[in-house]
Amino acid sequence: MKPEQVAKKGLSTRCVHAGEHPDPATGAVGTPIFQNTTYLFPDPDHPVPKGARHGDYYIYTRFNNPTIEALEAKVASLEGAEAAVAFASGMAAISTLALTLCREGGHIVSAKDIYGGTYALMNDYFPKLGIRTAMVDTRDPEAFRRAVAKGTRFLFAESITNPTLKVTDIPALAEVAHDAGVPLVIDATFATPVNQNPLALGADIVMHSGTKYLGGHSDVTAGVVAGGRAFCYDLRDRMINYGGCMDPSAAWLLMRGVKTLDVRVQRQNASALRLARFLEGHPKVVRSIYPMLESHPDHALANRMLRGGGGMLSFVLKDLEACRRFLGGVEVATVAASLGGVDSLVTLPLDSTHKGLSAAARADLGIADGSVRMSVGIESVEDLEADLARGLDQV
Repeated sequence: MKPEQVAKKGLSTRCVHAGEHPDPATGAVGTPIFQNTTYLFPDPDHPVPKGARHGDYYIYTRFNNPTIEALEAKVASLEGAEAAVAFASGMAAISTLALTLCREGGHIVSAKDIYGGTYALMNDYFPKLGIRTAMVDTRDPEAFRRAVAKGTRFLFAESITNPTLKVTDIPALAEVAHDAGVPLVIDATFATPVNQNPLALGADIVMHSGTKYLGGHSDVTAGVVAGGRAFCYDLRDRMINYGGCMDPSAAWLLMRGVKTLDVRVQRQNASALRLARFLEGHPKVVRSIYPMLESHPDHALANRMLRGGGGMLSFVLKDLEACRRFLGGVEVATVAASLGGVDSLVTLPLDSTHKGLSAAARADLGIADGSVRMSVGIESVEDLEADLARGLDQV
């Protein structure tokens, strides 16, 4: 199909076909891995367009590469964006994004419920570069408004937070950002393009840790940012010089993963909701946390912001010792960090994502010592439910 035809198709069709076409030289279906680093220059068959910038033509893979370019077009299509830029990791994506929008003296207003690496970047590393960050409550758009200051360059939040699964009111934050004349950046890693498109809700820039759901098989590290064409031009220039470029093999793996994104996430949506309901009714579970549960504080907002609840759920047991006994009892789920893959993973925020935070800081975020986080995979949901029951039997 031609690109203009693909753009009008459904999500699963775009997951498979957007950005790709049979190789003209060999007829190979799908984009090959162009593992080379350099290209014929000047190339008489592909002259450099007048006024072109780095990334508009092939000269060196750190600048652009056909495999990476196909991935970027695919993600841009899924997010309804004009363009996208791929990175070697999610942290390379967020750091380059922030440094593209900010300079010395710059200021960021961010939700405080964010990934630990991003939190450290904004609170430990950026201040050394003269960039300040105000951290506010994800659920309070007016707190974002009050925190806007001279030099504020952008607002930042995650569409679904980790691990308490709070849901961000993107239109409300977009209004605050645009009143201040700055962009709203949303990390939609947990939501995925299957469950949400932040740009359609008013955000200006959306990013993903491609390591998670986009890749989906726990075998590639990547990040992707999507947004306006002019911004992505500037972002690519920074990426070229900061050096956080994606490897072509990683781009190919990510494209392979994205092809099944819709079917994987739909399965994970359904399984996670069933497991969250099972946990909610279990006598040893203090609280089950999932956006699509009626008991979740953001349930009504989730129904407006999301097309599905995602594959992440959390639950609270009576104490840390109960959590450790639970982990010792599971057999199907793997006790490991990260998320978004086809295999189910369980971990304790106290040991992983929020290990570096003080007890007071964790309490401020609503993270109890008895918190367990589960990334629901695509195993048979009956086996996963039995596995949770087996782990809870040890509590």
